[in-house]
Amino acid sequence: MTSPYNSSRYYRDQDRWTLARGSITFDGTAGKGAQGTVTLFDVTGVVELSGYPVGTCTVSLVGAADIEIGAGDGSDEFGSFADATSIDAGMLFLSTNFGTGTRPTATRQVPVNGDIIITIGTADITAGVLYFFVWWRPLSADGAVVLGPNMVKI
Repeated sequence: MTSPYNSSRYYRDQDRWTLARGSITFDGTAGKGAQGTVTLFDVTGVVELSGYPVGTCTVSLVGAADIEIGAGDGSDEFGSFADATSIDAGMLFLSTNFGTGTRPTATRQVPVNGDIIITIGTADITAGVLYFFVWWRPLSADGAVVLGPNMVKI
């Protein structure tokens, strides 16, 4: 039997949920902590998320940046933090404790047709490591989720 994983692309099956997971190490450079966006997961077509991305911090973040996480142009759809330094090693964040955001609290499955991103504002994040996990399944024929360019498979 061949592996369901092919480099950064995850197995697709219309009836099964697939776990995409990766880590990002911030260093203050473009796409890795500089003000702007960090792509966590590239989304092709339309997919459905089972809940919201779950994250955990393994190395405390450094930098007084505002952070928003969302999909496509809904930059804070999944939540926000006013100060990245409040994210400490060992912290697990879910939709219930990831700041305020605009996400509806009762939604369990979320359709998405844009990349899952972090938007960093105010200051750079110059150090720290976050792990992100998301369960997904395709809704469109081309629906897929792969790791963003600076994410490392875990």
